[in-house]
Amino acid sequence: MRAAPAGACASSFAAQIPFSSAGKVRAVVWNETFVGLNTTEWDRHPGVDQVRTFLGVSVPVAKGISAEPGYLNQTIFRIGPDRINHILAVNLFARF
Repeated sequence: MRAAPAGACASSFAAQIPFSSAGKVRAVVWNETFVGLNTTEWDRHPGVDQVRTFLGVSVPVAKGISAEPGYLNQTIFRIGPDRINHILAVNLFARF
């Protein structure tokens, strides 16, 4: 029996708010929501599949490079028990 491919789409929202008028260190919040477009036999149901929410700070570390340490909450909706991951994350960004 051939397994059906899983289809999904995602949406995201992000905001950065400066802590001071200099604006070098910023509060960061973002959210990504993944929506399953179909179901699979192995683990998926249609609808919201996963939600990731991040809260942290953006700190410049060099010209054009910033680090964003913070907390990432990942909720995965599954057939069976849902899973919630609490993650200490550090994202690095380079701007060219």
